[in-house]
Amino acid sequence: MATTSRQARREMDRISSLPDEPLCHILSFLQTQEAAATSVLSKRWRHLWTSVPTLDFDFDEKIYSNMGRPSYCFEKFIYATILARDARQPIRSFRLKYEAEAYCRNADVNVWVNTVLQRGIENLHLWMSKFCRRNNVLRIVSCKTLVVLKLRGLRVYASSPVELPSLKSLHLEHVEFRKRQSILELVRGCPIIEI
Repeated sequence: MATTSRQARREMDRISSLPDEPLCHILSFLQTQEAAATSVLSKRWRHLWTSVPTLDFDFDEKIYSNMGRPSYCFEKFIYATILARDARQPIRSFRLKYEAEAYCRNADVNVWVNTVLQRGIENLHLWMSKFCRRNNVLRIVSCKTLVVLKLRGLRVYASSPVELPSLKSLHLEHVEFRKRQSILELVRGCPIIEI
């Protein structure tokens, strides 16, 4: 048993000796909650997860249920994660899966989205519960770097002019548009979209 433990420590030491970039690449395959958990491994790992260019949040009520109000704790974790990051570090991908009957405030979703839109985002995936659709209005205006946009369970307000010059892929499911012309504004603002 002691030999196995020593071998595991040696393997861990080898992984920890890698430069930040490959370690962040490895961590980018984990959900953000899991990547954050690696901070307890050692001093070397303590802040590494805050440099991962991928943020992946998936609400699991079981994880947050022992913390009082699960949805509040989840939203607080998202804010803490975004605030813990260096503002100069890019966020390439932001995925939020929030399927809960809890009320998710429109302002929160827009703050998170507006923050990542300013960080060189390429992939934005928002998967919201149908129950939240009436409460969540996503304001889409412009992002020069966005390539893939996937939305589910949101109301969208596309103000004119929409400028998404790099958007190639658009997926909409259970999405409502606040104004009839919003869908037209959205499509007009995506000159290279692939159909």
